[in-house]
Amino acid sequence: MKTCSDQSFDGKSLHSLDPNNESLNPYQEALTRLGRVLVEFDDDRSIQVSGFGDAKTPDNAVFSFTPENPMDGCKSFNEIWHRYHNLTPTIELGEKPANLGPVIRHATATAREVTGFHMLIVLVSSQLTSDYLPDTAQAIVDASMFPLSIIVLGMGDGPWDNMKVLDDQLPQRQFDNFHFVNFQKVRHTATEERKVFVNRIQDDNAEPPAAPCELDPLDLLFTLQILMEVPMQYECMCKLNLL
Repeated sequence: MKTCSDQSFDGKSLHSLDPNNESLNPYQEALTRLGRVLVEFDDDRSIQVSGFGDAKTPDNAVFSFTPENPMDGCKSFNEIWHRYHNLTPTIELGEKPANLGPVIRHATATAREVTGFHMLIVLVSSQLTSDYLPDTAQAIVDASMFPLSIIVLGMGDGPWDNMKVLDDQLPQRQFDNFHFVNFQKVRHTATEERKVFVNRIQDDNAEPPAAPCELDPLDLLFTLQILMEVPMQYECMCKLNLL
């Protein structure tokens, strides 16, 4: 498994950290929820984590969150969360949207070398520009030759038109290996559904059952959105003898 984050809520950077540790930025929240959603997929306890799009990293490169041992990576999403928290204050954000092509090629190289199913999760804060669209599209097409599922989380407000193009309009792929999830939209939907649930309970003058209240609607929706295309992708990989 591989996780990458792009560098750029209230007019602040999406990477802005609360000095009092009382609230999470969108990336911290997403990493927290990813840990709960994907813990069962992390059977080898090895998650390679990279960053990209900062001021110092070239457009065609990524940097490792674990430079001391990049291939082994982090052992859990909790470790990723803490590495992100400690690393973020040292990063100078880039001034332009990042290219996803190098990130995807980096993950493809791992999928080429290490047998088995691989999942690349990319957290981005802004739209992919048209300048980078051809390179990213080609990287996705090339990645479809390997057992790699690519999931991109849009952390900001968008627009996300080019992400939808990558999701729906690359017929030259061996299989549909790319899935885009609008994190803010999922978050809004979950919040509204929770309001409806609470209002219904209040209207009925009844105590809500214990179990449903312990379930976070955002976690449920997040799980559905993140994993929606994985079963089909896995089946295609098997049919193509990639696994």
